Amino acid sequence: MGKVKSGVIGKVTGSVGPVVFSVVNGQQVVKEQPTKSTKAATQSQIDVREIFRLTTEAMNNFADVINTGYRIHKKANTPVNTAVKYHIKNAITGISPDFALDFTKVRLSNGAEDQDNEVQVKAADAGAIMNITWSPDVSGSQKNRDLRNTDLACIVFYHIAKGRYISSIGEVKRGTGKLDMKVPNSFAGTPMHAWIFFASEDGTKSFRSEYLNTHTAKL
Repeated sequence: MGKVKSGVIGKVTGSVGPVVFSVVNGQQVVKEQPTKSTKAATQSQIDVREIFRLTTEAMNNFADVINTGYRIHKKANTPVNTAVKYHIKNAITGISPDFALDFTKVRLSNGAEDQDNEVQVKAADAGAIMNITWSPDVSGSQKNRDLRNTDLACIVFYHIAKGRYISSIGEVKRGTGKLDMKVPNSFAGTPMHAWIFFASEDGTKSFRSEYLNTHTAKL
């Protein structure tokens, strides 16, 4: 690799024949054009790529929820990238080549650990409606309770067979203590994974999501 300090034509970028020109920290850098490897990928490399593909697709699918839940992430990453890294490490199950995402370990929010919200989920007798209840914050000072009870409730149901989900983000607040949530009629009759988490009203903070097991809506 060579560095060009100056030149009559100024800084150059791009490739010319077997070399590539770029500018790094204000300096002209010249290096050889990378060549594509002719070696077949190892099984380990194939596994890494498949796990990355599987996890990335899943987190992109949940992107609107992830963007609310992953408020805390490194500046170099997006919320989705932060979620991908977490789930690759913590939520992949199976043996090559049959990898899968363990939805019981999926975390839709990576914030601080929340209090015991005593969440309960029950299917209404008809109408594909899910009744979710939880305990408003009653701890600490009145100021703290008032602040936390303005947190937005975020609830997600993921239909296992269809691979689709429905979410309620901020429709009600923590202090409300309940939500009767309509899911699509096509979701009724077969199981759905469920999660809940809370996020501050000003959008600066979120609390860790809680997995709520599987539930089935009734028509």
